[in-house]
Amino acid sequence: MQFIRLPKNFGLTKAMNLGWRAADAEYVFFLHDDTEVEPGAAIWLAGTLDSNPTAAAVCPLLVDDAGRPAPQLGALPPTGEWLAAEPSDTQPEPVNAT
Repeated sequence: MQFIRLPKNFGLTKAMNLGWRAADAEYVFFLHDDTEVEPGAAIWLAGTLDSNPTAAAVCPLLVDDAGRPAPQLGALPPTGEWLAAEPSDTQPEPVNAT
């Protein structure tokens, strides 16, 4: 595990970009400090990337405290509109790039 101390809070996007650049691994797993991860989730996500060679990233179904899907699907570049994903164990949901 590697930690990078920043001189001030530059925001989430900057912190993720710095972490990504500093990573020396096949996969990078970004988590917020309040994230709870199911056992085996990282292995399942890596397997999803391995079995979908055109995929550049994966994100599990995000749920709120009540287990309801949280808004996480949008367009690239972001428009500010987010939709909840539908639970699925079969195919990844593509992100539409405009």
